[in-house]
Amino acid sequence: MNTDSIVPGFKHYTSMVSLLSRACLLEEAVDLIDKSPSAKRYPELWRILLSSCVTFKDLSIGVHAAEQALEQDPDDISTHIVLSNLYASVGKWDNVAAIRKRTRGLMFEKEPGLSWIEIKKMVHVFSADDECHTQIDDCRDELLRIKGNMELLDSCENELLSNG
Repeated sequence: MNTDSIVPGFKHYTSMVSLLSRACLLEEAVDLIDKSPSAKRYPELWRILLSSCVTFKDLSIGVHAAEQALEQDPDDISTHIVLSNLYASVGKWDNVAAIRKRTRGLMFEKEPGLSWIEIKKMVHVFSADDECHTQIDDCRDELLRIKGNMELLDSCENELLSNG
């Protein structure tokens, strides 16, 4: 991979792991990750592989990928969820239940995600189930307005593409 004086970086490895794993070349993806200098710093490489293992129902490589990712980031809920999906895809329901129980514990330890929106030059911060924010109705109205604009742009773009 070092031809033409190009030193592969993290983005090169993520792209290659994604391509290999989507083509069901899972063992080749493992070999590439093992050779990558990024593997020890970035659990994302293992998560990419894990996602493809769900698609192709490869339990052994998937469990290995999850173990490697969780070794670097044990509290990453997304890895636990994808591993649970892998076990579900092969009918290992006891494993699914154990992982879901473990992830519930992790979720209670995490701070809820927050969203920001600017209305009339004032930034409002709120969470998904926020009923206490004094202007939550205004925030929701603004989000609906933005959503409507996005849908309008999408339909215009689709019309241009179909006529184009």
